[in-house]
Amino acid sequence: MTLRKVIKNLAAKESKSRLGLKHIPYRESKLTALLKNSFNRNSYCVLIACLSPSDINYDENISTLNYASLTMSINN
Repeated sequence: MTLRKVIKNLAAKESKSRLGLKHIPYRESKLTALLKNSFNRNSYCVLIACLSPSDINYDENISTLNYASLTMSINN
């Protein structure tokens, strides 16, 4: 959940409609604390989105694709 908050705030930072600067919660999780330099510096980050070919997991696949597209909007 913390990684999702960080990515959502970083993506909002890149959008032109954002007026105020929100706090990015890097310290709430050990994972996000480790990835802080990767998000802020000139480095490459890779997100692998795993999808299921089954129709039963349609909602989960859409959620995963929305998360991946949100992550793609972050520019280092």
